[in-house]
Amino acid sequence: SAEPPLYQQVQPVNEDSWLADSLVSFTFSIDNAIIPYDIAIRIEHRPIYLYRNLYLFITTVNPVGTTKTDTVNAILSDNKGHWFGEKANDVYSLTLLYRPHVLFSASGTYQIKVEQAMRDTALTGITSIGIEVRKSILKK
Repeated sequence: SAEPPLYQQVQPVNEDSWLADSLVSFTFSIDNAIIPYDIAIRIEHRPIYLYRNLYLFITTVNPVGTTKTDTVNAILSDNKGHWFGEKANDVYSLTLLYRPHVLFSASGTYQIKVEQAMRDTALTGITSIGIEVRKSILKK
């Protein structure tokens, strides 16, 4: 049976206009920095979202304030426009593994900041962004 996530949170964004300079921020604690973790990102959107993908800038801030930023291209649909993920009440939810088997540099408080990195400065149709951190399941 899968252990519950160490950290899991979903935060709403302005679905009419998620601005490029509008960050979604998550803060969590790592008590055991010896074992690896998996970090996943959750994207929730309505069918009116215009694109097949969503580029994100994801910045991780460690307990001493060092930052690392990745550009992530999240693919939300296939070539024919069929959305991936689960649908409920006109919202599609997709959880994507962002960083598998991460070893955090130290115990303490970490922050993950997510911003949209599309050419549109204001995106329509994204309803929320989430982060999930769980202990890695080592493949035998």
